[in-house]
Amino acid sequence: MVRWHGGFVALGAELRTDDGWQTPVWVSADGATWTTVGPDAFGPSTVIVAVGETPDGLVALTLQSGADQCIGEPESFSCWTLAGPLRAWTSPDATSRTAYPGPSGMALPDPGCDDCGVAAPILAAGTPGLLVVDPSGWSAATGTPMALSHDGIDWQAVPADAIPSDISLGDVAAVGSGFLATGEQAITVHGDETTRAVALTSADGLAWSTRHLPTAGLDARGGSSARQIVSAPDGLIVQGSDGLVPGTELWWSSTRDGKWTRLKGYPPLGVWQGEGEGTGLLPDGTLVGDGERMLAYRAGSKPRGWTSTDGASWQALAITGDGPGDAGGKRLDTLVLTPVGVLATSDDGTTWFGTPRT
Repeated sequence: MVRWHGGFVALGAELRTDDGWQTPVWVSADGATWTTVGPDAFGPSTVIVAVGETPDGLVALTLQSGADQCIGEPESFSCWTLAGPLRAWTSPDATSRTAYPGPSGMALPDPGCDDCGVAAPILAAGTPGLLVVDPSGWSAATGTPMALSHDGIDWQAVPADAIPSDISLGDVAAVGSGFLATGEQAITVHGDETTRAVALTSADGLAWSTRHLPTAGLDARGGSSARQIVSAPDGLIVQGSDGLVPGTELWWSSTRDGKWTRLKGYPPLGVWQGEGEGTGLLPDGTLVGDGERMLAYRAGSKPRGWTSTDGASWQALAITGDGPGDAGGKRLDTLVLTPVGVLATSDDGTTWFGTPRT
């Protein structure tokens, strides 16, 4: 669900059509009354991979559902590859829309794999405009394909040397008045090739500065990588991992002062202690953020939750009713923040919706 100056846009799980799969869309002006966008709005077999706001309205990036790779097995969307072309659809009101070519050089087929399809690029909508990044298109020669647009119609390629080509990106997000990207940089430690987690910042999406994230106490030869960005108004947490087997999940925190700190023990969730190779190496719960707040949630017979606006200080939630993980002790699979509550799904498909107390 995306909040914009005209209301809300909600994207559902892809639905099977005669031609492939299609993303269902609903729009609302107030978050209470919703209207379904007709299935023909974007054409058959169209998958919406991202939605972002511009000063003039909304832009949606789309790909096509490609081919079924699980022939003979129970069919699901995860069995299908994505296919081009990448398109950008502009809309002033979330109802009418016009299609334009997406940024060039994005979502291209892997020349070494005929059946792999294409990967969905990442879209970050911020003050400088719309930034599209295709991490799967990284190469040591040209770096990561990136493009910037103010309206979703005209796209400007980010200079190839804006980010060192030995850095591969994992995530990008609009933070403050600019952008933040995460990834890993190739380094050599005692003659061995490995990686170091990095964070990159940009005020305009075109010029970028790079900073290594703190790794004191880690085995440098094991490497490190930064991936998902979880953000709130006054700070953020970046999730990553080391390169060991079994690997340890790593968290870094940054607040408005720009200082980075490695968070040990995954506060407020703590460390998961259980059976299996992940014990002692993973957080005991799920962390999500939508730019407006963060939510840390621990499922189980006595679920617990916390919220934060900076990732450093946390406020405990009072939880009533059955929560994710209560039914048969099933593991929490997904947790999605929306402007009107939180949607959770366990790995058996059971779903819950939690709303704030008034």
